[in-house]
Amino acid sequence: MVCEIATGSYQAKGERTAEVALAVDDAFQGKGLGTLLLERLALLAVRHGFTHFWAVTQADSQAIREVLREPGFAFEEKPERGEVEVDLSIVPDETTLACLETRHRVATVASLHRFFRPKSVAVVGASRDPARIGNRCLDALIKGGFPGPVYPVNPKATEVRGLRAYPSVRELPEPADLAVIAVPRDAVLGVVDDCAARGVCALVVVTAGFAEVGSEGRQLQQRLVEKIRGYGMRLVGPNCLGLLSTEPQARLNATFVPLSPPHGRVAMSSDGGALGLAVQSAARTVSSMTARALTSSGWSSAEQRCTSTVTWTKPRPGGISFL
Repeated sequence: MVCEIATGSYQAKGERTAEVALAVDDAFQGKGLGTLLLERLALLAVRHGFTHFWAVTQADSQAIREVLREPGFAFEEKPERGEVEVDLSIVPDETTLACLETRHRVATVASLHRFFRPKSVAVVGASRDPARIGNRCLDALIKGGFPGPVYPVNPKATEVRGLRAYPSVRELPEPADLAVIAVPRDAVLGVVDDCAARGVCALVVVTAGFAEVGSEGRQLQQRLVEKIRGYGMRLVGPNCLGLLSTEPQARLNATFVPLSPPHGRVAMSSDGGALGLAVQSAARTVSSMTARALTSSGWSSAEQRCTSTVTWTKPRPGGISFL
């Protein structure tokens, strides 16, 4: 079922001017949807030869005019009998491009917050067998000193490593900020549905068997991507080592290796788990090498990209170096 939560349109008012209109469902206002719609409409309008948008708002509709100002277009307003006419120059210039870049950077950082500073973590596929990846992921979280609640998910156990286990993500006591998924490949899509139903928005899929194994795996990975984007989630993986953060206030080892390097100023993102493992190990043995964050997205990474991780680490205080 598809629900329309926002809509926008423009209609020619003159040779170079079009009237623009936006509407956003009350429950989704204040989330930037109006600004995104306005940006996309402006891009389409410019391609069709328009240079200005025109709109009319009530005099007391300050919030609507703020939405119209947000993209950084040259903005003029003219009060007229209890209404305000607004004229926007929609041809891109340095100001609008700078505003667009800033908004995208802020949105990317916000979308990665649950990866690097989660308040709670679920491990889906947390086996009682110490040799299984799910058990090792849970072990790394516990030994790494994660300060928040950890929720093992295992339909065949009531307790794993001394922690209460839950039969499904849907039955967690709260929506976990981050889910580490280590279940058989054919069960991954169902777990994604469970996470969406429970409000879990950030996923690390360590499970292998996707694009790296051939056409069938590529098709399954494409379905995974479609689900992730359809639900508005973010994903690291599949077939990855995971991620870790050494920040003292949010220590996190969401990998299947119980090794955490000393806290430092270097952040690393690797497409290959082998390189990530090597650096992770070296950081513990080389006295001058410290780390702040490590992400291994997997060489067949479906949705997450190294550029997103760079965006997260670059603005952090302390002059972080990125490798």
